[in-house]
Amino acid sequence: GHLIEVLKLSMACWQIANEDSTRYKIQAAKRLGIKVTTGGSPFEISARFNKTAEFLNLCADLGVTRVEVGEGFANNHFDPELIVRQCQELGLEVQFELGEKHKGAFTSKIIGELIDQGNAWLDAGAVQLIIEARESANDIGLFDAEGVFDVDGATRFVEAFGYNAVSF
Repeated sequence: GHLIEVLKLSMACWQIANEDSTRYKIQAAKRLGIKVTTGGSPFEISARFNKTAEFLNLCADLGVTRVEVGEGFANNHFDPELIVRQCQELGLEVQFELGEKHKGAFTSKIIGELIDQGNAWLDAGAVQLIIEARESANDIGLFDAEGVFDVDGATRFVEAFGYNAVSF
């Protein structure tokens, strides 16, 4: 196997970079058997401006493997079956990001709600679930205000979805 399973084109930098450079990176990863995914925020922004079809067509044209969908940045609420179907029609996989970027650490109740949401996305055909985090690792997702990782919370996600379906 590869040391890298999926290369994530995080944020929207790839959208403003030189297109030839972006295509080169995507093709280089794919030649090595590494899947390429976009980050979730560009998808959310495209949906906010009713440009989802254009965004997905761009992703397919560039040759990315999958798109990340999230609801934690622009406060969108998506129909998992509709989004997965739209992506699959273009040959794109879907990964869904659980959690929000600005809501603080997950409580036990929130973890339960995220597990329900994750199951809905997996049932619709998403291939992986991503657990929200930030580089600071303070008061976000599975990290408390001091940056301590919530092992019990992570265990709940793994027990609910399995190791292969969840990424931290």
